[in-house]
Amino acid sequence: MRTAAHFGCSLTETMERLCQAESGLTVVYKQHVSAVEMTGQKITAVLARDVITGVRYRYQGTCFVDATGDAWLAHLSGAKYRIGREARHQHEEAFAPETADLLTMSGCITNSVFLDTGAPVEWQAPDWVPRLPAGRAFGRNIERIGPSWWTEAPNDFDDIYDAELSRDELFRVMLAYFHYLKNLWEEKERAASYVFGRMPYFDAKRESRRMVGDYILTQSDCVEGRRFEDVIAHSGWPIDLHHPRGIYSGHEGPFFSNSHVPLVSIPYRCLYSVNIENLFASGRNLSVSHVALGTTRLQSTIAAVGQAVGTAAAMCVQRGMLPRALGQEHITDLQQRLLRDDAFLFDLENQDPTDLARTAEVCASSVAHDEVWWPNLGIPGELLPLDRSRATFLARGVEEEIPALYLLLTNHTAEPLPVTIHVRLQADPDGFTTEEDTAVATATVAPGEHWTCFPMSIKTSLRYLWVWLEETPGLSWRVQKFPPLDWTRSERQTSAVKFRNIRWESHCIALVEPDIRPANCSTQNVINGYSRIRDHERYAWVSASEEGLPQWLELDWRQKHTVSTIHLTFDSDMNNPALPIQVPALPETLVTAYTIEGFDGENWHTLAEVSGNYLRKRVHRFASQTLAKVRITIHGSGNGKTARLFEVRAYS
Repeated sequence: MRTAAHFGCSLTETMERLCQAESGLTVVYKQHVSAVEMTGQKITAVLARDVITGVRYRYQGTCFVDATGDAWLAHLSGAKYRIGREARHQHEEAFAPETADLLTMSGCITNSVFLDTGAPVEWQAPDWVPRLPAGRAFGRNIERIGPSWWTEAPNDFDDIYDAELSRDELFRVMLAYFHYLKNLWEEKERAASYVFGRMPYFDAKRESRRMVGDYILTQSDCVEGRRFEDVIAHSGWPIDLHHPRGIYSGHEGPFFSNSHVPLVSIPYRCLYSVNIENLFASGRNLSVSHVALGTTRLQSTIAAVGQAVGTAAAMCVQRGMLPRALGQEHITDLQQRLLRDDAFLFDLENQDPTDLARTAEVCASSVAHDEVWWPNLGIPGELLPLDRSRATFLARGVEEEIPALYLLLTNHTAEPLPVTIHVRLQADPDGFTTEEDTAVATATVAPGEHWTCFPMSIKTSLRYLWVWLEETPGLSWRVQKFPPLDWTRSERQTSAVKFRNIRWESHCIALVEPDIRPANCSTQNVINGYSRIRDHERYAWVSASEEGLPQWLELDWRQKHTVSTIHLTFDSDMNNPALPIQVPALPETLVTAYTIEGFDGENWHTLAEVSGNYLRKRVHRFASQTLAKVRITIHGSGNGKTARLFEVRAYS
């Protein structure tokens, strides 16, 4: 996403750029795998047909990866798989139905366009399009005139063998929704000037077959945050299961479940077939239950899984091993390689014995002593004055009691000011719809900016809440940019106006008292084994902002080593635990220009010189040098003031 933001191109174009940069990768287009050749329980070759010309191709290999989404390779090879929802008793999953069935989450038609003509236009759907219930009975909070993720079909369509029928039903759903906006919506005047522009024909599937591996990830693994010794990736999305009736679910809303989870570990054993010896799985056809699929099916997660699968497959080929044996005998090697390639494995640190940087002494031109660490859920933004009512909406965790709320408020006067907050609970994530206060609390804000505590005692099982503040002259509320999913903010001048979502921003709010501590910005952080901020001690090297740029960091081995590769990991704000879909092309924290120099005992030599950097991870390879020291000099950064560096690695 950072590359897409930097070049201003689509994700498809971004993937093409990345694939073209890999010299050992061949990308084949417009071919569909239709058969396999087997020897015992191993795949020896796959047969594919060009969908345009009909020409057949045969591909041999020693390891195969099923990343088809629909698990076609698993199906063709006789691998065990599941489809639909497991019964509750199978894995003791609270979100599973009592009886197993074949229901799978609907896909949706993405990127349909509703066009604003600027003048009223009448529009009626054809008779063969179903009618949705009028007004609030539809059960959706509509923010904008356009399609949504919940424009879905009922879950009893077969997305594999009745793909065209399923797609056609999604066409009917989209037309039904547009008819609702134009004719049945209680705010239909907002859609009066819109016409139906275009509708793609591609069904963006969410679920079909799931291959069975040596381990099946389940709901309890996810909600309990279970840690696996063979962890190779993580998920942090909620258990996001959509309503089986799709757009026709009415007052029950679009979700069947949207339960918060801690960081979910995905074990290596979910990545290969339990019975086909050389078959890996990647994508939404992992070895997970239907419920666990709710958190693992998202693109960021399956990208991390894809990296793990690709790395494991390469290691299998290099070592002449099968997937199961690799996990049993060399899981640490796999994990360390993933860390080296910048994967995030929560509990693991760099223990690579070939990394020369781990044995070096580190010093720098300056170190920051005024930086603070707190587990913020976004990027602090501007101050907005309480010259009107302001509100923020958030998804909370699974705790049943809310003892207090904390708001980051600024008092611009010289005297303490009282302020009152109104708290409302909500079952769905569709914004500011609850009409009655659950609690009201008042607190006093001292002069300056502070996290202000509003004591209360709310017991609830509802997942969402929102808070609004009355107009209070002299006070401001800090904005939070790129907050977690479903966190929004709003404002209104009078009580006669509804609060409407302002996406990609919220206000700074916390359910527990923010733990604010001085950050350890020492040089030792670049070889502490972590390539992300873990807490206030395991942080990053940060230069003193008052010193400006350039700033340098130096590795000194006190003896000479042969060095041919340097790895640098910069701060691109990936420590933000939120789930932003929009990514800034240039975070303020990111290094943009730098040089790498090597000292051979007598002279310094330039090894690399970079400007216009937009990436977090950079690997520099050069002809082998005999070096006693390496120096990285930072000449530019997103904020133009500080140098920030997570990790340095060096290899012969």
